[in-house]
Formats: sequence, structure tokens, C-alpha cells
Amino acid sequence: MSNRQQIPLYRYPTSYLNEVIVCSQPITPELAEIIRTLHKEYGLDYDTLPSYLCDGDTTGPESFGAGKVLVELAAFHLHEDYRSWGRAG
Repeated sequence: MSNRQQIPLYRYPTSYLNEVIVCSQPITPELAEIIRTLHKEYGLDYDTLPSYLCDGDTTGPESFGAGKVLVELAAFHLHEDYRSWGRAG
């Protein structure tokens, strides 16, 4: 993984990301691109990805699942295969 200071932080509301995860809110093109960049370019794994997207508690065991769902939703929205983004997670 790249140096932590070089990885950009984003501050989406935790409630919004939770709504995206459960598909009650659509993922935006901007968010999909950000997730792809964090996962593919910076190599953030599923556990770490949520902490770069919001200020909420992202240290629990559900972080892996949240990160995985966000990556899969982003790839689906971008019409890409998340597995081609590298082996993270």
C-alpha cells in the first residue's frame, strides 16, 4: 500500500454510505470512481477502504463486508470486473 499521507480522504456521511450498501440510495458516478481509485490505484483492502470514505466507526468486523460491497457496487456501476482491479481484500 502507498504511504498513508498520500491517500486522499473523503468524508461522505456514514448514513449515505450505509444507504448505498443496502441499495436504498444509488451509487453516484463520482463515488464509484473514488472507490475504484482507492481500491485499484492505492491498493486499499476491503477492511481499510471504508475509513477513507467516512468519519464513522469503520474498525468493526463489518468493515470488510462494507468495503467489499462498495467495491462490487462501484465496479458494477462502472461496467467493470472488480477482480481486474487487483488482489486487494
